[in-house]
Amino acid sequence: MDLGAFASRQTFVTGNAVKRAAEDVRRQLFELAAEKLEANPTDLESREGVVFVKGVPEKGITISI
Repeated sequence: MDLGAFASRQTFVTGNAVKRAAEDVRRQLFELAAEKLEANPTDLESREGVVFVKGVPEKGITISI
């Protein structure tokens, strides 16, 4: 039995599941931040642990775990 093809398929499937989960977390985070910042989620970006309104980095909130 050649496990190479199976392992590659599993990596692809698992990798896509992780990617979708991360995208969902980002969406939820931006929705919550948008409410607090009174902005549209599509107008937000994140960098170095802060979610802020695009072009207005002083209008942001820190992400903490």
